[in-house]
Amino acid sequence: RVLESAARSSSTMEILAMAERFDRVWREEALACGKLAAKRLTPHRKPKRGFHGDVVFSNGKLEKSCESRSLIVCASDAAIYFISDYDAVARHQLSKAGKRRFPLPIPEDALFQNHPWPHALARHPIITLERITIGFGFQRLALHFRHARDSGGNTNEEFTYILITCNKLRTVNLLQHFQTLTKEFTARLSNKVAAEAVKIDNDDKQMLDALAEAVAPSAVGMVLHYQIVQQRWQHGDRGTVRRACIVTDSHLYLLDEDYVGDGSESFEAGARKLGEVCFKTVDSATIEQVSEVQAGLDDPNSVTVVIRPLSMLQRYHRWRLLCRDREGAERLVED
Repeated sequence: RVLESAARSSSTMEILAMAERFDRVWREEALACGKLAAKRLTPHRKPKRGFHGDVVFSNGKLEKSCESRSLIVCASDAAIYFISDYDAVARHQLSKAGKRRFPLPIPEDALFQNHPWPHALARHPIITLERITIGFGFQRLALHFRHARDSGGNTNEEFTYILITCNKLRTVNLLQHFQTLTKEFTARLSNKVAAEAVKIDNDDKQMLDALAEAVAPSAVGMVLHYQIVQQRWQHGDRGTVRRACIVTDSHLYLLDEDYVGDGSESFEAGARKLGEVCFKTVDSATIEQVSEVQAGLDDPNSVTVVIRPLSMLQRYHRWRLLCRDREGAERLVED
């Protein structure tokens, strides 16, 4: 009776909100692209670092990069929520906010019996999920939401979030889950508001074009391995930075991987699309220069690639890489 009454006086969004049911919750590494998404998900901006960990300047200006944020993602049968977790941005905000009340992550010492109320940084109805882009090698998944019709915003504006999974099986699992959610959501609507299925595409061509631009004038060749990793250093408190490790039939490349609109350079997309990948070469070597590939002894997720110099006047380069999981590290060593 409540739903029947609401149907006569409210919008479809309000009806579904009243009947919303929990579906799934998980932790994810994500970042926002574009002004709209960045207003909800504060970017994690850090100084850009070179191969040796030195801070990079361009024309006397400090270059920035945007790292992913640790979030709690919650899905219901009607919407997707991005919830604050204890990452670097949240801890920084907590340290400076004092009596800040919103948004706050769930207290680290909270118990189920404390029934904490999580603060959502963003909520997007399933009906607004317009497109899903599969990243090259299933290393990431980009979710593109439009403005809800009832929000009063420009429906041409887009919210883009990139989920950095670094794992093919995880990416496929999330893709299938989002497809199931949209299909079930569509089936529940009697007025066929969401009759069109969510669009699925990939960025393979765009990624290869970006790689060709980054390594020019060298030819790309055949890509045998691509993985999003973290580079770390043996000495100094410099943390880690996101890199792309690419192996072709002739070269190895270690690259900065940024995304259009992520805030590293701008939140604007211009003539490009939000979330498109951008590369910048950090270090490279021919296959013949690879002296050794060492699996981590203390950390199963770490890999060290030893690069032989081209002349006696140069030093060996060691790529100290941290993969998301053991499977990624083993795949990198094998390839």
